[in-house]
Amino acid sequence: MSAEQENGIGKPVRRVEDLRLLTGNGCFSDDVSIEGQAHIAMARSPHAHARLISIDADAARAMPGVLAVLTGEDFAGAGYRGIPHSPNQMQTMLTKDGAAAFETPANPIVLDKVRHVGEVIAVIIAQSAAEAQDASEAVQVGYEVLPAVVDVYAALAEGAPTIWDGAQDNVDIDCMRGTPEAADAAFEKADHITTLDLSINRVSGVPMEPRAAVAEFDENTGRLTLWAGSQNVVLQKNGLAKVFGMEAENVRVVAKDVGGGFGTRNLLPAESVLTVWAALHLKRAVKWSGTRAEMFVSDPQARELYTHAELALDKDGKFLAIRSSHICNLGTETLLFVSIARGMDVTTGVYDIPAAGVRMRCVFTNCVPLSVYRGAGRPEHIYIIERLIDTAAREMGRDPLEIRAQNFIQPKDIPYPNPIGTNFDSGEFLAGQDMAVAHADMDGYPARRDDAIGRGMYYGQGVCNYIETATGMPPERVEMEVLAEGKITAVCGTMASGQGHETSYPPMIMALLGVPFDAIDIHEGDTDRVKNGSGSHSSRSMRLMSLLMSRGAGEIIDQGKRIAAHAMEASENDIEFEGGDFLVSGTDRRLGIFEVAALAAGGTLPDDLPDRLYSEQDISTPLPNFPNGSHVCEVEIDPETGDVRIARYVSIDDVGNVINPLLVDGQTHGGIAQGAGQALMENCAYDPANGQQISGSFMDYAMPRA
Repeated sequence: MSAEQENGIGKPVRRVEDLRLLTGNGCFSDDVSIEGQAHIAMARSPHAHARLISIDADAARAMPGVLAVLTGEDFAGAGYRGIPHSPNQMQTMLTKDGAAAFETPANPIVLDKVRHVGEVIAVIIAQSAAEAQDASEAVQVGYEVLPAVVDVYAALAEGAPTIWDGAQDNVDIDCMRGTPEAADAAFEKADHITTLDLSINRVSGVPMEPRAAVAEFDENTGRLTLWAGSQNVVLQKNGLAKVFGMEAENVRVVAKDVGGGFGTRNLLPAESVLTVWAALHLKRAVKWSGTRAEMFVSDPQARELYTHAELALDKDGKFLAIRSSHICNLGTETLLFVSIARGMDVTTGVYDIPAAGVRMRCVFTNCVPLSVYRGAGRPEHIYIIERLIDTAAREMGRDPLEIRAQNFIQPKDIPYPNPIGTNFDSGEFLAGQDMAVAHADMDGYPARRDDAIGRGMYYGQGVCNYIETATGMPPERVEMEVLAEGKITAVCGTMASGQGHETSYPPMIMALLGVPFDAIDIHEGDTDRVKNGSGSHSSRSMRLMSLLMSRGAGEIIDQGKRIAAHAMEASENDIEFEGGDFLVSGTDRRLGIFEVAALAAGGTLPDDLPDRLYSEQDISTPLPNFPNGSHVCEVEIDPETGDVRIARYVSIDDVGNVINPLLVDGQTHGGIAQGAGQALMENCAYDPANGQQISGSFMDYAMPRA
């Protein structure tokens, strides 16, 4: 154990995972193989919108090594069901004309109609991956090509191609939130109104690791196992059970190391379902390894939003109301509405804006489906309010920092209900901005700007204040046990995909139970051990685990006190717990926590005492929390080449009690890089004429580089 690991909470502990991961000893999805496995490849649609007329797979079936070719007709004929996505979850306010939003069927393979490029038409199973890929190119498909639409305004136009019969006008959601009547009244008396039309580009999460899956069905036990990178193994287990009509206890999902998620690994993907189907069909282990090109047409995409926004102010610059009308490009399916609902929750940002009227329309197009991605809707809406404020300040001749300071929610007003119905539980927003300004050396900005201008450059500065709804979906669970051999195990329903749980969870147990870092084993990602939980998303893992581990440690200490009192012939009221030991107050008699665990397991205690130090803790209701911060960025632009250089960047983030500042800094650096990537480089672009994705590789989809 290193000295830094002994220090526990609040210390910058280097990630213990990294030795394994950086020396090639990790186990990512494509690293899993089973002896004798077959391989599959997907034949995918080259069209964005087409009716399926025929599939001729005879030539493919006759090719070397091919074991089977499966189509949508086979899937439907077997009586399997679509993937059970729950897009609306708790966001029941997302409706159309007051009725529930249309939820699309989520068949993992095309049954009758293609709706975006890259949908799976056939699954080819062969002895090798190369043979499967070769055969996939021999599948002959007859299509009736239909007009495609990828632009939201074109999808809303009269006579636009219909994506789903259940939404003839291509509109899935059209709802109002907030206090629209009060907002209208405030605009009537406003001295100044700022208006903006904004668009936010579509991006892909592009995790480091393309998806892969291995599935095996054991005929003797009737058990199915899927190995695949995931942010939520329990969701995938339950989803597979429903698709294939199996008992959930007969399904096991295992995720080992996960090379990035950002929300894109939060659902049960079609290719994992198809890999399982192939294994069930052959009664043999089957593997699929996706390519980066496949990820661009099958990973969920994110963000794309078009907004008309207005901010009403009085003559002194006080914010009176905000009105906004949004159009979101859903793509072809209703995967998750979290980003839509949660984004609207922070419409007013960190400002005291008494009234808000927010309209949200969600439109089907022939783009890849939209889902959650880092921040899930909140970055879009923070961008909108911050742009409105900057523009209003410029129009009114006000300092952008001063007008923000004038309108911040004050600490005395917290808890603060915003007009959308979100109740902020914490926040010192002016203090955050003041800290950011101090670190950014605002006084030196004019000189830096003048220097850049003297070199023929453009130079600018921007300030942004944000708030995040770190809620996440229940349930969540931890099982903790103290073992006689000197170990504490914690089985967690969360799932790391790069956040460093193996490093950040143990310090909490160290602080609670007084044991060394090396004595703690964290287990995630295997549904044979993880009975419940919702994985990792929405900045929820550390917060919920700290709560559940604290409760679990309390229960274990209570159990240990009872055993220690019996063993040391003392009153339970006289037993204290300190630094990993149970001791009799006022004496030097003590028993270590592992000694007490050994007594519990020894089988010699009275029946009324616990036979192990063990706790199960669950949470089944949302637990909202609102991290926030202030960022300042300065950029330099070469007007001749368009090259953009981030010259200075300051972030102040209120993240609560810091478990490991090194990991917090790393996550912040990553978030800044992803934000800069979207702002400057990344864009999922489509050809409006035919729906083809024209940024389907790293040749065209530009990513930030180290």
